[in-house]
Amino acid sequence: YALKTNEFGPVISVAEARQLPEFFPGGRSRFFYDDDPAKFWFKGRSGIRLTSSLTPATNAAGFLLLLLPLFPNKFPLVKQISKEITLLLQMVIASLGMFVAAHVLLFKLHLPSRYTQHSLRVVMVLSAGIVFIILIDSIFKWASQPSQSGFSNSGFSSIFSIPNVLAIATTTIIAAALVFYPSFVDDFPITAYKVGDTPSLYNFFQQQPKDSLIASLSPEMNNIPTFAQRSVLVASEYAIPYHVGYYHKFRQRTLDLIDAQYSANLSVVKEFIKKYDIDFWVLNPIELKADAIKDRKWLKQYQPAANHAIQQLEQGIKPALEEVMASCSVFETKGLVVLEAKCIVRE
Repeated sequence: YALKTNEFGPVISVAEARQLPEFFPGGRSRFFYDDDPAKFWFKGRSGIRLTSSLTPATNAAGFLLLLLPLFPNKFPLVKQISKEITLLLQMVIASLGMFVAAHVLLFKLHLPSRYTQHSLRVVMVLSAGIVFIILIDSIFKWASQPSQSGFSNSGFSSIFSIPNVLAIATTTIIAAALVFYPSFVDDFPITAYKVGDTPSLYNFFQQQPKDSLIASLSPEMNNIPTFAQRSVLVASEYAIPYHVGYYHKFRQRTLDLIDAQYSANLSVVKEFIKKYDIDFWVLNPIELKADAIKDRKWLKQYQPAANHAIQQLEQGIKPALEEVMASCSVFETKGLVVLEAKCIVRE
């Protein structure tokens, strides 16, 4: 990955990244936390992502695997741990090694967090599982000793002896904590699934030619390539700034789109359509207001186009697209209006 020539251009350098708002607070790909070193090293794209490894919280029990082997008499099952347990240590060393290398060669090995957030979670899950088994085994061995705290273990009464009751109760509590933990946590498991909210829009575009190109600043454009199998000019989910060749073109497209969408001059819109060979333009009338731009962190990255659009709208200058919305509309759903680009050019 680091040595191969990429068709999207060279990987962005640290110096170049520090010139882009995308890598700072509010940016699409925030990486730098100059005001908070702890976040830089433990959270986000730059950090070890320890919180990910400790999700669910029961994974924290995995740390006890470092201590239990020190007390083999109290935790007899640790003697049965095989030499293959070193695989977990090897995973940790490899992950942290690549994490350090990714920082030394920043962005050439992509993001440092990618080398720890998943592998360390696997290590913690396996470690926690081993710890719980060792603890439960130790509890039952303690309860099954010939004489525990002066209580007789003979006959039927031995089943309900205080040690046995304590062992069963403790095991039940541990099992309940593991099984019912998700019930007390919001959004668990964290799947990050995205649900398309405008199926009729996807159906409409599926009926259009496969080489259709759609221009829009609407968040719904993130879903069009997946659910409608049609191309979009830009969308926030595709604004990945790590390759200079790719992102330079993407950023210029976005700047041009902002300029055109909020321009009061229809000729600017027409030139934009011809330049990028646009077939459809999706608008949400709400987006033609200054507050809509201010509330979109992603759009505010693209300066000076975003601020210029805000100034125009605050001065009461109407975008030219607003004037052709009614005459060039070919489809509408849930506040989204699809304009035919050819119609706009003819206006």
